[in-house]
Amino acid sequence: IGQMVCSAIFDHYGLFGVKKIPFKKEQIPAILVKAKCCLAASASTPLYEYGLSPNKLGDYLYSGKPTVYACDVHCAVNDAGHITTRFGDKEAFAEAILKVKSMDEASLAKMSERAKALILKEYDYRIVGERYLAMMESL
Repeated sequence: IGQMVCSAIFDHYGLFGVKKIPFKKEQIPAILVKAKCCLAASASTPLYEYGLSPNKLGDYLYSGKPTVYACDVHCAVNDAGHITTRFGDKEAFAEAILKVKSMDEASLAKMSERAKALILKEYDYRIVGERYLAMMESL
């Protein structure tokens, strides 16, 4: 969803203060500390039928911040109990952001705990590396 479209959605729904800024990978932790919600979108591609793993999703989920992701495939965001919408559905994306905005602290904390646990259990590089090694050794 392009920056102009996002800006129009945010203005229409009164979601001010949403910014899209370029940054370097090493700046992510400092940026996420200040974030209230993480947003991402990925256009559909046949390649995603075999898996989807943008690094930013792991960063977002582990940060403890709620994540809203517009994408048409099942991914870690779903497994973590965060919010996904169909890619290109601007109304659903805006509604998902409003849902996060209205959540109470207890719900946000539960969402955060579930996401961190999932990342540590399923996506830590040591665990992924062990799985990959086991797969390669089985060939």
